[in-house]
Amino acid sequence: MVSHLVNTVADNNRSKDRKFKIDKMIFASASGFVNNAEQYAHQKGIECYISNKGEFQKLEYWQT
Repeated sequence: MVSHLVNTVADNNRSKDRKFKIDKMIFASASGFVNNAEQYAHQKGIECYISNKGEFQKLEYWQT
């Protein structure tokens, strides 16, 4: 899903027919991220949020 977001935004921004340019991506999940999606999102500059007790909290990425 995160890679789909990146590809969709890139396609839109390359389009000559676009009505707007997307310059910020945000991804929210109610159940978490899989298969290194959080790290991939961080590399692509996407802010990630996860549901915690009914509220979305921004995930911070710390490289170890």
